[in-house]
Amino acid sequence: MSPRPDATSSGLEPGDSERPDHTRAARALAFLRVLLLPIVFVGDRLVSHPTVGTHHFDMVFDAACAYASVVLVEAWRPRGPRLPVGVLLACDLLFVGALTYQSGGAFSQLGAAFLALPLGAALMLAPNRTAVVSLATGIVYLLVGITHPATHGTNRLNVTLAQGLYVLWVGGAAVVLASLLGRRRRRILDLADARGRLVAQAVEAEERARRRLSDDLHDHAIQNVLTARQDVADARDGDASALDRAEQALRLALAQLRSAVRDLHPYLLDHLDLPSALETIAEQHATHGGYQVDIDIDPAAVGVHDQLVVSLARELLANAAKHASARHVSLALHHGEHAVTLEVSDDGRGFSSDQRLTALRAGHIGLASTRERVEASHGSFEIHSKPGAGTRVRCALPAPAKPTDRPPVTIAAAANQHRQPAHPGL
Repeated sequence: MSPRPDATSSGLEPGDSERPDHTRAARALAFLRVLLLPIVFVGDRLVSHPTVGTHHFDMVFDAACAYASVVLVEAWRPRGPRLPVGVLLACDLLFVGALTYQSGGAFSQLGAAFLALPLGAALMLAPNRTAVVSLATGIVYLLVGITHPATHGTNRLNVTLAQGLYVLWVGGAAVVLASLLGRRRRRILDLADARGRLVAQAVEAEERARRRLSDDLHDHAIQNVLTARQDVADARDGDASALDRAEQALRLALAQLRSAVRDLHPYLLDHLDLPSALETIAEQHATHGGYQVDIDIDPAAVGVHDQLVVSLARELLANAAKHASARHVSLALHHGEHAVTLEVSDDGRGFSSDQRLTALRAGHIGLASTRERVEASHGSFEIHSKPGAGTRVRCALPAPAKPTDRPPVTIAAAANQHRQPAHPGL
């Protein structure tokens, strides 16, 4: 997957796909910045502070109000804010430091506002830039506290240093938060990309399937019907063997049409129960893939997600038959406490995550579509594979609590005396 622009990696200039999130975060912070000002004003009036150096507080406060108003207007522009995030955070730090100094230094109630700066940076910047902002916030806080005339004596200096450590700790927490938000954002973008590619590839796969069906019908079934028609015409002209040839051609055409219908519609559950349907599918793909297959089915899992289980099993077994080159494949269906679990594993060639991504880009969407269907049913999908170490796929589908009145029964397709044993293939 090619790298995409990300607000969490660029820090200042998000890509177009991240612009709405960036705009919402900038507007929220602009609103909170304005909301903080009346709290600062009331707090300065209600709480007694050291009087040294407070005569410039109102002037700095007025400048902060003007700055917050400009930023708020800028944030609500139709196309979003354009002011660099780094400049805004630097101005925030400057005003918070100046107001704190003018209202009493480290002993001012406004000192708590320093804690908000790293958290605001975490919402807008990458972890490394958030770390820079957090370190700068801690340094400014210590400078304000240590250099303020009201901080004299060992005890007050120790209090200032201890509070500075808390500010730095919050900064560290903000870095962790920025990292988690960045990973989540990238994960969401990757999932959106994968879903978009999956939809496009599904459409392409459907078109390929339609073309293949059209070609098969035209090149085989229709040609056999035309042959039969010609044979019937020959029979009318006195060719005694032509009727036998026509009958043979019609039988072949009928078999081809039934095969096409079977590929179009998963009809097995219309005539078989779930264990029998899974055995039939497993043996078909085992014959095609050349592997031995074992099936283990919990009767309590029957009747919960039958149609989906059959569809998933068909896709996973077909995928193994085409690509695994396995000697042995197992299929297990169990009913746990809150989920029905389908697990298909093989001892085949396996694959790496890079190979899986390459296959997806090449249009092989079997595993991706399986994941989508499982997650669309609020289930979970896990795949474990390494080159040369086989593959194990686990699909867990939500289900009611398991009944306790039926003992589990194991069905081993390979050991079934009444069926022709299947041989390696997935």
